[in-house]
Amino acid sequence: MAIRDHDLRSMKGSSKKIIEARLNALSYLTNAIEFSENEKKVLIGNSNYFCAVHAYIGNKTKIGFLFLRKSIAYIGFSANAFLLMLKLSFQLVWISSAKAES
Repeated sequence: MAIRDHDLRSMKGSSKKIIEARLNALSYLTNAIEFSENEKKVLIGNSNYFCAVHAYIGNKTKIGFLFLRKSIAYIGFSANAFLLMLKLSFQLVWISSAKAES
């Protein structure tokens, strides 16, 4: 499998911009389309999970935990949520230790 590297790749941009775009899209969709309550929960939960992942990628650990907590509130705790929680926890420890060393 190959990945094309270009300026518009979602993983290349600013995590803040990516999160803002996702939240704007979520807002648009939930206002423009009538979803069932379950569909809306899944959409909101997965959007928050997406934002948590991108917060993690951007080293925004505390924000990542907030989005992950929201995601779990909407769609429940999963193996992916557990793994992301571990990654965010390790990142928090790593950042704290790096700050202590400097």
